[in-house]
Amino acid sequence: MRQGQGFKVSTMISAQSAPVSADDFTCSSVDTAGWEDVTIVFHVGFTDTALTVLKLVESDDDSTWTDVTGGNYSSSLPAGTDDGLTWAWRLLTAAHKRYLSIVATADTAYAGDPEAIPDPIPADLGVTASAYAVLSGPQQEPDSATERGLDYEVAV
Repeated sequence: MRQGQGFKVSTMISAQSAPVSADDFTCSSVDTAGWEDVTIVFHVGFTDTALTVLKLVESDDDSTWTDVTGGNYSSSLPAGTDDGLTWAWRLLTAAHKRYLSIVATADTAYAGDPEAIPDPIPADLGVTASAYAVLSGPQQEPDSATERGLDYEVAV
């Protein structure tokens, strides 16, 4: 096994073509079974509204969720001007439940120039974001791009 292949990428929030406003992002969970470490990355694309919630949750059964202690960004939530910024959580999987997910909720408030608020407010105002998990420290090394959660891969 070549060094650097002991990882898996799992998409949690796919990049949206339409911004989310006054709603939760649709987020998939990540199964950490068989992995020692995980880094979960949340990236804001375009935003003109703030997030009201950005936190990590965990579950034993992938259906009943509890907050991860210390996993709430309540004091540093993405603001309506935080285009292109990234938030992350780094965890040892043994200290947590098997499944992890993100709860991210976009606000309805327009964060732009109050004098420039269009009337009516267009549907394209809100937040675009994506999120993924990078699992590392596998119990069994993945031996293909698919097993590493990739659609395409080039070894150089």
